Amino acid sequence: MRSRGFTLIELMVSMALFGLIAVGAMSLVMSGARMQAHSSRVDLAQNSLRTALDLITRDVLAAASGAKNTGTITIPGGTTVNAIDFTGNAESSAPYANGTDKLELYSVDGSTIAQLTSAVAGSATTLPISYETLGSHVTVGSFTKTTSPYNSWVQVFDFNSAAVAQLTGVSGTTLTVSAMPAGFAASAYVAPSRHVIYYVADKYFQSATTSANSSMLMMAVNDTAANALPLAEGVEDLQIAYGFDNDGDGVVTEKGATANDDEWLFNVSGETQGTWLPTNLRKVRITIVATSTSVDTGAKMPARPAEEDHAAGTSTLGFVRRVLRTEIAVRNLN
Repeated sequence: MRSRGFTLIELMVSMALFGLIAVGAMSLVMSGARMQAHSSRVDLAQNSLRTALDLITRDVLAAASGAKNTGTITIPGGTTVNAIDFTGNAESSAPYANGTDKLELYSVDGSTIAQLTSAVAGSATTLPISYETLGSHVTVGSFTKTTSPYNSWVQVFDFNSAAVAQLTGVSGTTLTVSAMPAGFAASAYVAPSRHVIYYVADKYFQSATTSANSSMLMMAVNDTAANALPLAEGVEDLQIAYGFDNDGDGVVTEKGATANDDEWLFNVSGETQGTWLPTNLRKVRITIVATSTSVDTGAKMPARPAEEDHAAGTSTLGFVRRVLRTEIAVRNLN
């Protein structure tokens, strides 16, 4: 009896079926690998963002610590600004990324506290001090000055008013400053000052014609935004909303259906600040859109989502995006 093998047609059909299965399996494997690579990049960005959010939270909690009764700070030149600056919103000019927000605030470093031993007038350039925080680790050298862009600043405050000046030198128990923008009575407190600006940098921002995203969350400390340093990569958007207790009922209400229909500022497009007071500020909400730092050619992903008062993006290049949000109670104005 003669055995019968496969015919040529049967072999061709088998090979075709095997090829289809292999192509499908390979496509799934490659797609999974691409998604895993994207997710890994986003996870890496998220890890750095969590650290960044910790820094931002610390600064918001410490903001206005020297001016809690007014919520305002007098800066060099005599201009009065909010300790948490909610007067601005969407930033469009360099170095800011178009349509993103910035967070700007003033606080004090409570690790070193001194007091004026005599009154100082506005425009004074010396601050005679004695220390309140004692111990071998605290010396007059705790007030230090380094070169730009890391200038040291001091804040003088009595909790009703506060002013910052640039520190130019230390001699014994006397601090020399550029010039005090306001006068203070003896026993007013003196501490190192921290002026911080957080924003997304325009010069690192993603172009719709490229396949790489090197946008950065930046942080400037005691200097201008132009001299900021990168804090976290892969940040496409930063949105800030401010919650107020304008009616004094102890609750920050939110509707968000139309502009200015609740006690949140900049959570809806078209909102204006009006006459809202810094002393009524109770919450700061931070929203960050993190992205992978590269794309697969031809891959399609959802565009940047709409967050707070920033409309959604239009680019569907293959970036994986994650949204991180935190809401911080403003401790020193409550």
